[in-house]
Amino acid sequence: MAGIWLNSTGNSFNNVIKNCNINNHYRGIYCQGGYDITIENNSLLNSGHTNDQAAITLENIQQALTPGGITMSGNTFGGTTAFSGLKINNMRDLIIGDASVAGRNIELLDNCGLNNLSGTGNSSSFYALGLVNVKNAVVDNIDISRPITATPVQDFTGLRVDNGASYGPVTIKNCDIKRHRSGIVVSGGKDYTITGNDLMGCGLSSEDPALYITNITQHDGSIPMGIIAHSNIFGTINSLIPSTVLRLENIEGLKISDGSVSNTQIVLEPANGVALATGNSGSFPAAVLLYNVSGVTVEKLNLDFVGTQSGTGIRIFNNYESSFGNIIKDNSIKNRRMGLYTINGSDYTISGNNFQSTGIADDEPAIRMEHAAEGMLSGGVSISGNIFGGTGASFGMKFVNMSNLKISDGTVIGTNVNIGSYGTNGFNELTTGYALHLSGVCNSTVSTLNLSRSGIVKQGTGLR
Repeated sequence: MAGIWLNSTGNSFNNVIKNCNINNHYRGIYCQGGYDITIENNSLLNSGHTNDQAAITLENIQQALTPGGITMSGNTFGGTTAFSGLKINNMRDLIIGDASVAGRNIELLDNCGLNNLSGTGNSSSFYALGLVNVKNAVVDNIDISRPITATPVQDFTGLRVDNGASYGPVTIKNCDIKRHRSGIVVSGGKDYTITGNDLMGCGLSSEDPALYITNITQHDGSIPMGIIAHSNIFGTINSLIPSTVLRLENIEGLKISDGSVSNTQIVLEPANGVALATGNSGSFPAAVLLYNVSGVTVEKLNLDFVGTQSGTGIRIFNNYESSFGNIIKDNSIKNRRMGLYTINGSDYTISGNNFQSTGIADDEPAIRMEHAAEGMLSGGVSISGNIFGGTGASFGMKFVNMSNLKISDGTVIGTNVNIGSYGTNGFNELTTGYALHLSGVCNSTVSTLNLSRSGIVKQGTGLR
């Protein structure tokens, strides 16, 4: 039950809930239906138990004279047993912001307590702010960070949007969402703009990334591919080091870059902490994870890790051969345990990447590919122009359960794995591991390669 439950049917207008103490409830205020509701200056301390039992829940409220059908301000959230702040379901024309945001109909000041949800959930399934099936919604300049006094410091999800296919657009900008397991999760719907948000200390694992985008589409092309994301800040704060900054799932046709590439939808600027992601936690550990994607290009990212070699730079996990045509090009993925790992899918292009000081073990080489199927590309791959070697690099490339590979230095006609010339590709610098490892491959050729090591010290294996 709730402290106040308002279930409006028919022509129910202008109900007001204000100046009430509604503390220590699973649900504080629940409003369903009606028109033009006002909720002001209520205390909801230690209310909000689950996502379906938020401190305040608004559902199916419509506009008569009040924009969005809601006027809300001055309410107080948070507390040591508060898990869920505000949930909005099936509403439209919302402007959610602090006092600096013009036209706001839901005001959430920095001291309203959504940055003080201190319950111990050890789960990203609790949200400070949850939006479900909303249209034309803006979230601007609010503070929903996890308090540094909470235990654990990193918990919950900051903001989650779950939209059906026909819902959107949604803008999330200039918000403080620090120290959550997951920072922003958007699932379904169309046309998202995600810019200027502080996601430092978010991204616990591949299941709980700092930014998680899944199943989105575009509406009319005004937001190409349905997403604009840039100027978001990642990285370490309060000793919370991210593992995964970005996860894309069930997505087609996006381009991810550092911002220097035209027609980029998702920008991960090199100065915004992306390379600090360790890429070492979760079921699919990686700094950047692509899951069941097709036609996605990752270009010119800087994922160079500083310190002891850590995690995987980019991982592509596809369940089906129909996930095809992904391109990884001109990225710098240095000083990782593993640089790039692809499994399943078809027709990968991997070119011009710098994997120096990456490749620490047989199962963690600079490039590892498993079960890439052949679609339009012979052998399902086109690989060229990548650089290996450098300090700490032991293992170069590994191919598992693949066929029709033609591996050479590029001088052989029909080559689809062009390792490049001796002395420039860095294979001569690999130390104790395997320069090239083929496991379970068939109908493949290795020709005209020089896998010799430089210098006089004998170690490692050229071809296994």
